[in-house]
Amino acid sequence: MLGALAVVGVALMIARAGWLGTVDSGWLSAVAASQQEKTVVSPGQRGAIVDRNGYELAFDRLSDTVVATPYLVTDAQQDAMRLAPLLKVPESAILAKLIVTGGYSVVAQGLNQSVGNAVRNLGISGISVQDSFARDLPNSDLAAQVLGLVGDTGGLSGLEQQYNTALTGTPGVVIENQDPQGQALSTVKSTPARPGETIQLTLDSNIQANLESILAATQAQFRAKSVSGIVMQPQTGAILGMATSPGYNPNDRAQFDPATARLRSVTDQFEPGSIFKIVTMAGAIQEGLVTPSTRIAVPGVLPLFDVKIHDAESHGTKVWSVSEILERSSNIGTIKVAERVGYPALAGWVSKFGFGRPTGIDYPGESTGYFPQYQGPGWSGVSIGNVPIGQGVSATQLQIARAFSVIANRGRLVTPHLVAKVGGKPVAYPAGPRIISVTTAQELDGMLRKVVSTRGTGDAATVKGYSVAGKTGTAQVIGSDGKYSNSLFVSSFAGYVPANHPRLVIVVTVDEPGVGTYGGTVAAPAFSQIASMALIRLGIPPG
Repeated sequence: MLGALAVVGVALMIARAGWLGTVDSGWLSAVAASQQEKTVVSPGQRGAIVDRNGYELAFDRLSDTVVATPYLVTDAQQDAMRLAPLLKVPESAILAKLIVTGGYSVVAQGLNQSVGNAVRNLGISGISVQDSFARDLPNSDLAAQVLGLVGDTGGLSGLEQQYNTALTGTPGVVIENQDPQGQALSTVKSTPARPGETIQLTLDSNIQANLESILAATQAQFRAKSVSGIVMQPQTGAILGMATSPGYNPNDRAQFDPATARLRSVTDQFEPGSIFKIVTMAGAIQEGLVTPSTRIAVPGVLPLFDVKIHDAESHGTKVWSVSEILERSSNIGTIKVAERVGYPALAGWVSKFGFGRPTGIDYPGESTGYFPQYQGPGWSGVSIGNVPIGQGVSATQLQIARAFSVIANRGRLVTPHLVAKVGGKPVAYPAGPRIISVTTAQELDGMLRKVVSTRGTGDAATVKGYSVAGKTGTAQVIGSDGKYSNSLFVSSFAGYVPANHPRLVIVVTVDEPGVGTYGGTVAAPAFSQIASMALIRLGIPPG
């Protein structure tokens, strides 16, 4: 019996050994490796975002990450209590990181290095501090809406999101043999981290800073809901400045308000009002239906179906040239011109100028705007009375800037863009089509120059020593009752400078000013200030 029992015991041991050597071998090897090997992952530095002159707008600064090797932690509850005051994290959250299974747990990251040193000085078993990176904007809110936010998973908004793949670095991995106390004995494998690519923008940080300052001052002066602005090169579509006030500081997440993070020039659409009249005039001149000198009888009131259309200033019947109609921003005169163009052709011109579809800017969340297609939903008999004067249609500020660029560059539709180079390689943007002739653009240019004169509505947009062309716009806001408000407006000015040799297209939009109404008095002065500073910054001579 004893012999039999001995044989059975030996057989059981052989079977168990066989089981461990075959079925459980993979699991046992993994356990052994977790106890004998330590894997340390070092994050790849995120690429920097710089302006057109190489000035850093966003970059990764060196920071510390606190990590735990849970099986080496001897008193998780006590350790969590000691770490909480330094990390400014609740004890319960730290405790949860210290009791997980496995050999690696991130307790806190993005810490100032002084905090990391304080954690090291505690000498807690199973707790170590590693070098890592945290996103930093050295100028706080400068271009913050353009740049966007970065989270644990990468870019969350703006250019950080648009170019997340290029910006994201490749992590490095080091596998080390360690002794029972967790001390490194030798390196098994080492793969160095690689930084992400640098993104160079078309923005000029000085122009951007001045733009943001002027927009903020304009918002305060007129007690507006918000004020947005764009500075763009009309020949290329390169954006030198773009912002909305109020802005925000992405370095201060505790005060973060999503509404202030929106780049409204790209994401928000509004009824443009009279600045949209350039589309009607362009179509009529290009088709040979009128010239700037063509004279048209403009009545004081224009009945159209069940509505009566008025101009901003009351007048009797006048005979004005097409140029004077634009100079005085006459709604009735513009509609008279539009009637010569006709319904379907007018819709075609709106489309040619790029309204109702994306501009193609390299920025996420672009709005397409809206205009009623001919014979489509939304088009009615009265559309000929509101579309030509910028009502019943919606556009983004960026679309407006591109439309004025067509006149400034003598006829071509450009692709607005914010990025010049990715990883040192220039980004190519498609050349836009020609939509009006050079002659038509020159005639429109002459008309827009008269708007910025003592007789025109845009006199406040003048820049000393420089020729300016542009257009004012004042549009009623549709209230919650679905009707146009008599007290809420969007006031705008769009134009270019120097008109003799256009280098900058600038658009200013003031949303719901509490003081003042018209684009010529609310938005035009801001245009003048922005243009003056940008011209000096770029060294553009008077002309």
